[in-house]
Amino acid sequence: MGVLANSLLAQDPGATVASRLKVKQGHPILFTNADLVRQVRAKTDECRKLGATVKKYRTRRTDDPNDTATMRQEVTPFSNWTHPGEYLKTSMWYGIDAYINQNPLSVAYGREYLRAILAQEPLAAKSPECHVLGSVFALGALYDWLYDDLDEDLRHETRLGILQVAGLLDTKWRFFREGLYVGGHATCWANPYALVGLVAIRHDIHREAADVQARYFELLGKVTRNIRDGIAPVHAWVGKDGGHHMGWDYGTCYTTMLPYTVWEFATDEDSLFGDWQNQHTYWYLYGLRNEARRTCRGDQKLMRKMYGQYPNSGDCYGTQFSGPKEANLLAASLHYGNPHAKWLLNHFRDGASANVSPDALLYRHFGPEEGTPPNDLPLSRCFRNAGFTVMRDSWDFERNTLAVFKSSPFYSMNHHHKDQNSFTVYYRGPLAIDSGGYSLGGSYGSRHWYNYYTRSVAHNTLLIYDPAENFGTCKWGKRSNDGGQRFGREPGSIEDIRSSSALDGIMHYENHPDYTYTMGDATKAYSEHKLELFQRHFVYLRRHSYDHPVILVYDRVVSKNASFKKTYLLHSIGKPVINDRMVRIEASDGLDSAKTGRLYNQVILPADATIRAIGGIENDQEFYVADDGTGKPHNYREEFAAKFPEEAAVKAIDREKGMSREIGAWRVEVSPKAPRLDDRFLNVLSVTDGADEFLPVRTQYRGSDAFDSVLIEDNDGQESTLLIIRRAEQPFEDAVFPEANCRRVLLIGFTPGQHCVVTRAGNALRITQAGAKAAGGLQVSDQGTVYSELAP
Repeated sequence: MGVLANSLLAQDPGATVASRLKVKQGHPILFTNADLVRQVRAKTDECRKLGATVKKYRTRRTDDPNDTATMRQEVTPFSNWTHPGEYLKTSMWYGIDAYINQNPLSVAYGREYLRAILAQEPLAAKSPECHVLGSVFALGALYDWLYDDLDEDLRHETRLGILQVAGLLDTKWRFFREGLYVGGHATCWANPYALVGLVAIRHDIHREAADVQARYFELLGKVTRNIRDGIAPVHAWVGKDGGHHMGWDYGTCYTTMLPYTVWEFATDEDSLFGDWQNQHTYWYLYGLRNEARRTCRGDQKLMRKMYGQYPNSGDCYGTQFSGPKEANLLAASLHYGNPHAKWLLNHFRDGASANVSPDALLYRHFGPEEGTPPNDLPLSRCFRNAGFTVMRDSWDFERNTLAVFKSSPFYSMNHHHKDQNSFTVYYRGPLAIDSGGYSLGGSYGSRHWYNYYTRSVAHNTLLIYDPAENFGTCKWGKRSNDGGQRFGREPGSIEDIRSSSALDGIMHYENHPDYTYTMGDATKAYSEHKLELFQRHFVYLRRHSYDHPVILVYDRVVSKNASFKKTYLLHSIGKPVINDRMVRIEASDGLDSAKTGRLYNQVILPADATIRAIGGIENDQEFYVADDGTGKPHNYREEFAAKFPEEAAVKAIDREKGMSREIGAWRVEVSPKAPRLDDRFLNVLSVTDGADEFLPVRTQYRGSDAFDSVLIEDNDGQESTLLIIRRAEQPFEDAVFPEANCRRVLLIGFTPGQHCVVTRAGNALRITQAGAKAAGGLQVSDQGTVYSELAP
C-alpha cells in the first residue's frame, strides 16, 4: 500500500481496522475451501444436476463458448432484475458450474454476465435499489469463482464496479450507517451482499489508485463493523432460543447465513457462528404444522391448494419449506452436525427432483438416511427473545394440533405486526388464524397493510378502543383507529431492543407432558393513556378433547377509562357459528373437504359478554375496521380486489389457493356489556375432528374474590382437570372448591417457592398454605404453578 493510501487511511480509524482484516489468499474463498471443493466434486450426480439446471435456465441460446454475442443477448436481461435474489442465483449458478464442474460454457457466460452488469447504469435500472444490491453480490461472487478465467482488464473493471455500487449503497441509500441492525434492507441484503463484493477483491485492491484504496477500506470498515458489532449481536440475542420476531417468512430472510458463511470461509478472524445458528434448527422443526411438501411432492397444483407448512406471523409471502429455510438448516448441519437439521432436510428432500440448489450442492454432506427425528423432543418450545411459544400434541405432522402464542419483548414495525398476546391454532387446517394478506393485500405500505394487516384488529389479541386515540398518518392519510397496539419507535440496535423499544413479552413458560403454560404481558404494547394492564395466560392441555388438546385463554385487563371498550378477537376463514356462548369454527386441509378440523370457543367470562360475528364479502366486511381514523367504518380490501379480482369475488372458504383462503374473512368479537375498568376474559377452546359427533368439553366455572377456576372434563371420560387461576393482587388464602371431582389440578399465578397442600374432601378440593416440611406439601414452581395428580 502506498504512502498516500496509508495517509488517507490514517484519517479513518474504521478503514484502518478494515485494512487489517485477515482475509485469506487465493480464489475461490467466499463460499468454500479446497477440502470442501473435493467433497463437492465427488458428488457427481448432484454436480450433473446443477449443470443441467444452469443449462435449462441460464445457458440456453448457445453451446459455443466463443459465441459471446449470443451470450450477451441472453444475459443482458439478467443484469436488470427487480429482486436482488435473482442476481445471487444467476451468479452462483454460473460460478459454481464454471469452477466446480469446470464447464467452459459457464465460464464464458459468467464473463458476459459480469460485462452486462458493468454496462448497466445503476440508477437507470428498472429498480435501482435492487440492481445495486444484487450487483454488489454478483460482481463479487463471479470475481471469486471465475478469477483465473478473467483477464486483468476485466478484473479491474469489476473492482471499480463493486466500489461504484457499494458506494451507492453507502451514499444514496445510506445502508452502511450505524444503527440499522434489526430490520430493513441494510440488515438482510446491503451489508451481507456488500461483504461478498468487498472481500472478493481485498488482495487486488493494491492495484488501484490511492484514493480508490482509501475508499475501499472505508466501505469495508463500515460493512465489517455493521456485521460484527451490530447485526450479529442482534441475531444472537433475538435468536437465543432459535426464533425470530418477524415469524417464519421474513424471519428467515433476516437471519440469512450469508455473512456468517463468508466470514467463516474467507477470513481468519474469530468465527461469527454461535449457538443461535444451531438453535435456529428448532424454529423450523417446532413450527411445522403439516407435511404439504411431502404430500404434494412434485405436484404444484396440489401445493397451491394446501396451506403453508409454517404459521402465518408477521408479513407472509408463502410459508412453505423452501430454499432460504433449507439454507439456514444446511448451515446448522455443516457447522454443528445438528442431527435434527439433517433429519428435517432429508424428510422433505425430493431425491427424484432434477434440480439441486447451490447451497445443497456445496453444504449437504450427509446421507439420505442420516439425522434424528424429533420424536423424543419435548412437545413445546419457548423462543422467548423472539416472543413465541410453540405447542403441539404430537410429532405426527398430519395429526398434530399446533398452537402458537406470540408476545414479543420489544416493539418493531418492519415486517413485524402489532400482535402481542395473540395466538393461532391449526389442526388439519387453520382454525384460529392470523388474518389479512401481504402480497395479496397490496404488499408493504399498502392501505391494507397500514390499516388492517399489521394491526391488532387482524390478530387474535385484545382491543381497547378509545375513540379519541390518534394512530398518526401514512401516505394514505390518517391511520385507522382499530383500538389496538400503538406505533412506537423503530429499534436499530441491541441497545434499543433492551431499552427504548422494550416490552415485557413472555413472562412465564412451563412445559409438562400433560400441558404447556405460558403467560405474556402486553401492557406496554398499548398507549399508556388507555391501559393499565393486559396479561394473557395461555394453557394448552393435551389429550383433553378426545385425543386432541383443550386451550384455556385467560386475560386480565385493566383500562384507565371504563368507557374504553375491550374486545377479545377470534379470526377464522369461514363464517363462525354462534350458539349462545359457544362459537364453532371449521377448516379443511385444502385437499379433502371431508378432512376437517373443528374449534369450539366457549366464552365463560365476562359473565355479561356480548358476542358477535363480523365479516364476509356479502357484508363487505372481510377486513373491516369500525373507525378509519375519522370515525367512519372501512373495509380494507381495495388492493386485494384490484389485484386479484377473481379471487376477491369468491368467499374465502371457497378459494382454490390455500394462501388466498388463509387471509380470512371473519372474526368473532367478545366484549363486556357493562363498562368497567377491570375485566377478566376466560375462553375455553376445544379442538376436535370436524363432525357433529364430536362435542366441546364440559366446563364448570367458579369464581371468588381471589380465584377464577374452571373444571374441564373430556367428553370421552378420559381426562378431567381443574384449573385454578389466582388473581395476582390478592394475598394467598386457603380455599375450598366444591364439586371439583377431577383427576388433576393445575394452579396458576401463585408465588414461586410457596408451599401448599391439595386435599380432597368428598367431591370438594381444598387448598391450604403449608410449611416447607408439611406432609404432602407441594412447592410452587418458579413459573408460579402447582400441578398435581389426585388420588381417586
